[in-house]
Amino acid sequence: MKEYVLSESELGELSGLQTGATASFALGTLLIGFWFTISQAIDFADKVPPLIVTKWHVYGTVAFWTALIAFGVGAFFRIRGHTRLGKIKSETTHSA
Repeated sequence: MKEYVLSESELGELSGLQTGATASFALGTLLIGFWFTISQAIDFADKVPPLIVTKWHVYGTVAFWTALIAFGVGAFFRIRGHTRLGKIKSETTHSA
């Protein structure tokens, strides 16, 4: 088994990237659920004033696009963490 030496700052950086990715994906999932619930409620609602429908449609649209941004940020953190880990591995030399 190969061992890789991590400094405290590298470990903190990797931990922060993982935490950021997890939080971003959680927020994105929450917002997609919110958007889906709003969309479903608007589709099945009867006799709702158009102003209310428009207002909730805007909320849903904002939630949807914010979720996509959150997923993008989460993917960025995940890729950045993977790239950083690969760099740490490539910089480590092992004795034969």
